[in-house]
Amino acid sequence: MSATAVVNAEKREERGKGPARRLRQRKLIPAVVYGLAKPPTHLAVDPAQLQHAIATARKFNTLLTLKTPDGDKLVLFKDYQVDPVSRRLLHADFLEVTLDKPVKVEVPVVVGRQIGSSVAIREGLRPRVEVVDSVGARLRGGSKVTVE
Repeated sequence: MSATAVVNAEKREERGKGPARRLRQRKLIPAVVYGLAKPPTHLAVDPAQLQHAIATARKFNTLLTLKTPDGDKLVLFKDYQVDPVSRRLLHADFLEVTLDKPVKVEVPVVVGRQIGSSVAIREGLRPRVEVVDSVGARLRGGSKVTVE
């Protein structure tokens, strides 16, 4: 298994607006881990540590290890909420995964510089082009995707 980014997490018992505000005063944010046919796990994580962990080319598809009091969890960063004014992270959702089961993810598509032109454009035709910014993929742990 390749190395994963590690994010420390602490279990949280209280839920709601008041406890979430108290967490943010301590420089933590509420988080929830879903998946593997288990009930959701409610945690608190350091947003700076989380942002540093996903500062890779994979962004949301970065495999993370959450260090919790109940043991380590292998997760993907699934969803988040940010403050509309300050742009600070307010809440995070994670999807717990295992390396032996496939998981469905969105893969961003980055279009580089144009190297040439298509035959249709050279012949003066107007090809129909559909622009996409991501594609769905179903991968197993350790899978590699190459797109040309």
